[in-house]
Amino acid sequence: MVILELTLENPDELLATGAFGAGALIRVESGPAVGGPFTEIQTVAIVSATTAYLVYDQAGTTTTWYRYRVSNAGASIFGAYNTPWQGGVAQTIGSLDDLRRAVGQTNPADLSDDEDLLKILGWITGLIHIRTQRYFLPDPPTGDGIFYFDYLPLAGMPDPNVRLDGRVMRIRRGIRYITKLEIASYTNGPFFTIDPLDYFVRPNLQERDAGWPGDELWFTDFPQPANPPSQYVNFNPGYGTTRLTGGLGFAAPTPEIEEIAMAASVRAWAAKQNGQTDTAGPTEMGRPMISRVFSIDEKITLDGYRDRGAR
Repeated sequence: MVILELTLENPDELLATGAFGAGALIRVESGPAVGGPFTEIQTVAIVSATTAYLVYDQAGTTTTWYRYRVSNAGASIFGAYNTPWQGGVAQTIGSLDDLRRAVGQTNPADLSDDEDLLKILGWITGLIHIRTQRYFLPDPPTGDGIFYFDYLPLAGMPDPNVRLDGRVMRIRRGIRYITKLEIASYTNGPFFTIDPLDYFVRPNLQERDAGWPGDELWFTDFPQPANPPSQYVNFNPGYGTTRLTGGLGFAAPTPEIEEIAMAASVRAWAAKQNGQTDTAGPTEMGRPMISRVFSIDEKITLDGYRDRGAR
């Protein structure tokens, strides 16, 4: 089952007589792929001043795609579809349910603050990614992505991401898995598939910190003779000459990163509840307390992720 949380920025405008009118509906559809085909699975009545809505898809999985649009009660006037997305896929560090509990919301049917809580989670997630220069979520969220990498030893200067005469490439985002690796001889040249026995993701699992992906792609020192394209033993200079099909990023945020995201989100929520974006209540002397997005200890932890490679 997949639980979908839909948000509307302007429910009262949608309910206006000149728009969709009283009884306007959110029409939710599901499909097997981003291009469909889509089938309507549920309609939800739009309620005045309510920006968050829950939809339960008993048949949904993490690979199911969803989209929705708004219509009038008689299904004769329709709005545009939103961009399709996959349900059950984490897009933030930390979950909305965890943040609800952390800020003291124990009623699962109360969705009145969910839109603001989701915005805070998204904001904090972005700040963590920017500060650490890491990506703590799977990329893409599900399925395989296609990624191109350059090797640019320009004007005799070495490429900082490639070393050992082109045998090792650093993939800073981290490699979760590789479905296919292809190499082109030059920019815009044809790609050749490399035998999986001829490349390795390093460091080895036992040499990494728990939860970290590998971040180096090594070519073998002994290529397989049975597959001529695998006679490549190094990365070729050019733009986009390495094509990787698979998954990058972290499989899941590490525990300390998730705790930092939750603590910062609670801090931001407290400041918002106090009516200002940069204060979180008075001190014992009655002076406003200026809230930090991250504490000093949290900043030190985040900077530790930025300054090191995968281990």
